Amino acid sequence: MWNLFLYHLASGHAWFSGGAVFLVVAALDAGGFFDTRRRLASAARILLIIGVILAGLAGTSPSLWLAVPLLVCCVGYSCIGFCHRSRRLRLGLAASAVALVVAGVLVELPYHFPSLPQAPRPRRLYILGDSLAAGVGIKEITWPKLLAERTGIQVSDLSLAGATARNALRQQAPALERSTDTEAWVLVEIGGNDMLGGPTADEFGEALDRLLVIARGDPASPRTVIMLEVPLTPGKWAFGAWQRQLAVKHGASLVPKRVMAGVILTDANVLDGLHLSQAGHERLADLLIPWLGQP
Repeated sequence: MWNLFLYHLASGHAWFSGGAVFLVVAALDAGGFFDTRRRLASAARILLIIGVILAGLAGTSPSLWLAVPLLVCCVGYSCIGFCHRSRRLRLGLAASAVALVVAGVLVELPYHFPSLPQAPRPRRLYILGDSLAAGVGIKEITWPKLLAERTGIQVSDLSLAGATARNALRQQAPALERSTDTEAWVLVEIGGNDMLGGPTADEFGEALDRLLVIARGDPASPRTVIMLEVPLTPGKWAFGAWQRQLAVKHGASLVPKRVMAGVILTDANVLDGLHLSQAGHERLADLLIPWLGQP
């Protein structure tokens, strides 16, 4: 049950459930439902606050131009406007908050339902990654190896345990720079170690920017790049914001964070709460195959 709750947060689903709770309560309040139901009104106010907290804890990184007014309006309505005697004040604050909640949902939706690559599968795939790709044992068949077995793609696994965006530039990217295969694809699984300790978000963003430039290769004939979005922990939203901004900048396809979150937060898929078991490698390979083009 605890893992389901953590998945709800890390996947970003809590952004939508928190928004749904807020919209339902605000709609009932606008219609006067709580005017004569004071006990229900008290419970509903708590639900409003829970909805705001859920959305805030979700692993979602909205732009500041949306996040700041959204937070101000939602808190203002929850604490002041909800069930206020002045109907004008109540509806005014409710309308502002509802409009921004809807905007927040609409902005976030495309990241949860992206389009899969429609191009044919590549002959070769380079993988830049950390221990989630490299593995931690000698007997395991990692998901990069499974991708090669199941798709027939020639997989060049450059991943290294403990990798961050900065040391991937030194230790993994040179192989890509030497490659002249412009038809190869690149899959980037980097960011977990950056988020859990070490560089700041801006340092991560700078290194990831340079890494994606190398991954794309010749601007006249760029490679296709796929990047796994990192499930975020509270307070680390800037790391996710950098991933999203740079995916747009470099034309990379972003695999939704719910994919990695769903694998890691299933006990059978991990050895120590993070690193993948054989079942975890099998599961992640299954989920990534549709992202490798059309067979």
